[in-house]
Order: sequence, then structure tokens, then C-alpha cells
Amino acid sequence: MLQESHCEAAFPGGEVPDWFDYHSTNSSISLEVASRLCGKPVDCFFGAVVELDKAAKATGMLHCGCEIVISDHRTWFLEKYLGSLESSHVWLTKIKFNCLTWPFNNMRYWNNFEVSFRISQVSSKEKLKATLKSCGLHIICKQQGYQIDQTLVRKCVG
Repeated sequence: MLQESHCEAAFPGGEVPDWFDYHSTNSSISLEVASRLCGKPVDCFFGAVVELDKAAKATGMLHCGCEIVISDHRTWFLEKYLGSLESSHVWLTKIKFNCLTWPFNNMRYWNNFEVSFRISQVSSKEKLKATLKSCGLHIICKQQGYQIDQTLVRKCVG
């Protein structure tokens, strides 16, 4: 995958945006993406919700990671540090690819595209009570306008 640009934001909130096409209450989302997207310019939006225990005030720092695996090959890893949280937060990231490519030119008709999120405590005198509440994924193929043709992406069961 050739990266053109990357931007991200973290802000108070408790839900991945509704306009994301794929949502999960687990820590990962697994999709099958048609090989017809190979070579096309694609924007990928990733979102995760870090939920704090309502009684806790996080004075330490959390490490948030997002791993992207395509056809069993780790392709990309994103990370963000969140500190001194007083409420649940949403971490959103957008990656703009000028050309989506599959690892090792694996051109099966359907390629597995998995996004996994995780959080861990970096440092604090107290144990933080934070969990990964949900995550989401949204893909836009620029050649097809804002919405991607849903016949090119399907959510895996499980």
C-alpha cells in the first residue's frame, strides 16, 4: 500500500461515527475486499472508542494501536498516545492511499482485510480502568465518488 497522507484526531465521545459502513463491538473488523480495488486510489477511515470506567479519572497514559493485515500480511500499524483522560474518547484516523496494492501481488478475487485495535497502559501510579468499547471502518474509492460499490467489500462473519 502506498501512503499518500495520514491524519488523525482524538476527542471526547462514546461512538464511532454513524457514517462508517462497518462497525464492531469487538476489537477488530474483518472484511473481504475484491481484487478489482487493486491499483485504485482509496481513502480508509478507522475509528475506535476507548471507554473509561465511569468512576475512574485517567491520569496516566494509554497506548492505542491499530494494525492492518491484508491477506495474512501485516501491512500497516498506527499508534496514538492518549493521556489524562476524564471521559471516554474516540480515536479517528484517515489514510489516503494513492494506489491500493495487495502484499506480494496476491491477486485472489477476494482478499482478507483485517483491522485490529488494542489499548494498553503506558505509565501510571494507578491501574487505569479503560476498555476498547467498539471500532469501525469506512472505505471510499475516489474513482467511484464518495460511496464505494458495496459489491467490492463484504463483512466477514464472526
